[in-house]
Amino acid sequence: MALRQLQQDKSIVITRADKGNITVVMNSADYEKKAIDHLNDGPYEKFNANKSRATLNKLKAETSKMLQSIKEKLGVSLWFTLAPKSCSPCRFYGLPKIHKPEVPLRPVVDFTNSPTYKLSKYIYRILSPYEMKVEHGVKNSYEFKRKINLTNIEEDEIMASFDVYSLFTNVPVNDSLSIIYNLLCADDELSDRCPLNPDEIMKVLELCLKSTLFTFRGVLYRQIGGIAMGSPVSPLVANLFMHSLETNAIMRCLSPPKMWLRYVDDTFIIIKRSLLNELFQLINNMSETIKFSKEVESDENELAFLDCLVKRKLDGKFKINIFRKPTNSDRYLD
Repeated sequence: MALRQLQQDKSIVITRADKGNITVVMNSADYEKKAIDHLNDGPYEKFNANKSRATLNKLKAETSKMLQSIKEKLGVSLWFTLAPKSCSPCRFYGLPKIHKPEVPLRPVVDFTNSPTYKLSKYIYRILSPYEMKVEHGVKNSYEFKRKINLTNIEEDEIMASFDVYSLFTNVPVNDSLSIIYNLLCADDELSDRCPLNPDEIMKVLELCLKSTLFTFRGVLYRQIGGIAMGSPVSPLVANLFMHSLETNAIMRCLSPPKMWLRYVDDTFIIIKRSLLNELFQLINNMSETIKFSKEVESDENELAFLDCLVKRKLDGKFKINIFRKPTNSDRYLD
């Protein structure tokens, strides 16, 4: 009852927090200002209102033309399924980062009903086997705990975490496309799960990544840099790029870290204390757009990662407790 009443109040916005699994109620004017500031400062271009429909129709036509060129390989049934029909621009919204100063928004684009939505899902299915081979990734806190309990930490080693600043809007698209193309060309099993060749797949993927149109408050925007969080294929593309970046960085280390476990944009590391700053500088020089912040274990020998609080014990093993951020809450609106 309380939630329904709040939803009718146009002076507020009800959304979920970026982290912490809680509901956030924001002043509408503050929410809109934060969103517009992000759109004005980020990798986006704004379209004149009277060009919105024409721009969307152009993207729909480009998508249809792309599909027509591979229709024979796809077959009529799959071609018809992927073809854009009743389309609308993507919808932009922001998730408040209430655990950070000034509560910035994490930008998200809802691709449902966009011209490339079904194509993006199809390409994701083709590329998803490569994600299984990401050596340093963890899918959740359970996998993280399992892997960290397989090792120990020495007195001269330190726990640290590296966090990427705004991963999705900073992923270099052309570099990511090159990485994926090389994976496709080296894949002997590609023809078993897909009728398209690597060049055809890349044309479709490039269209999906470089044709992000969305609206916010009735204004049409195009994303002109990075990739959009919310596209079915974007998390996979970001993951494959990060895997390439971190693998190359580790190979350049004369003494590689003992442990490197990454969840999306957050990485847990165990390395010699004397080599941590050198590694941090190296990883920050691997890409012009991908930059990291650093956090090290506390004086109590603890470090938070995902929802875990990792503490080193005197014997070099780890004690792992549940970590609850200050923003975490079990409360909800009825």
